[in-house]
Amino acid sequence: MLLLSKLTGALSLAFLATIILASPVPDESDSTERPALPSLQDCKDHLKVKKDTSLFYSGDNGEDYRGKAQKKIKDVDKLQDYKIRAMSWTDNAWQDKWVMGNNNQAKEFFQICSRAMAEMSSGRVYVLLPKGTGTDWEKGTVWADYEWPNLGKSVTEVVRIDPWSDHEQIIWPQPGCYGLDTKRYISEKRLEENIEEYCGQAVSKGEQDPNSEGLMRKFNEGNAEEIAIMMYWPLGDPFPTNEKDCKKYLATIKDGCDNDDSKNPKNWKAGGALQLGQVRYQILPIARRDPVPKTPKAAAM
Repeated sequence: MLLLSKLTGALSLAFLATIILASPVPDESDSTERPALPSLQDCKDHLKVKKDTSLFYSGDNGEDYRGKAQKKIKDVDKLQDYKIRAMSWTDNAWQDKWVMGNNNQAKEFFQICSRAMAEMSSGRVYVLLPKGTGTDWEKGTVWADYEWPNLGKSVTEVVRIDPWSDHEQIIWPQPGCYGLDTKRYISEKRLEENIEEYCGQAVSKGEQDPNSEGLMRKFNEGNAEEIAIMMYWPLGDPFPTNEKDCKKYLATIKDGCDNDDSKNPKNWKAGGALQLGQVRYQILPIARRDPVPKTPKAAAM
């Protein structure tokens, strides 16, 4: 009887041990609470964003657009002082509890902090985007939903740059267009030639006309494509641009106006103005002409 009791006890202990060994070990990480996401102000307190230093990027899945943006910063002289968000933290380790480990909240974290960087940006901002022009970009991205709509009030210019070339385009501010209803217009090709000539002359002169806050030149005088191109800036201030940027800003007026193919099949240009901070660029056709034909003329037989 005693032997049976000892045997039963031994079997009970063995069975209990089997249950204990077979039971899963509690995963401590499962019980760890996800940290509360930072507020917009928390992100701002941990970002350092100076004027004329913000570079944003967005692109197709599978492409390293962060790497492309960093390469642009390294390779392009005028971008040397620019930084993407990952380069703008005051403490790189601050983000770790949201973007590393089992409590990965990276998506929500970056949405908040990307908006914070956008609101802190000022001066000239660059954005690296694949394909397309103007504000034509993929919907639902961090750039489209959190950065572009929240750029700070002190931003003076937003420039779109291409990952694979030197092409860039001002996407904000947009020019004020005079419109073809003025019946004053010029061919695109002639305007391109005049812009080229104007900027060369303006940079060579390097100062305002006498008793003026601007520098104006007329081209094609005496014919139907007579035009004035001008640039204004505060009296006494140094010349505000260089030849390359002069051409870029005037081209923004040319390319940003009169683009309705149904009304303007020959792409005539009626001019306009672009205000960038305290500098104003203006293209003003002078000669009054017949209304622009809405359909191309048939070729002669």
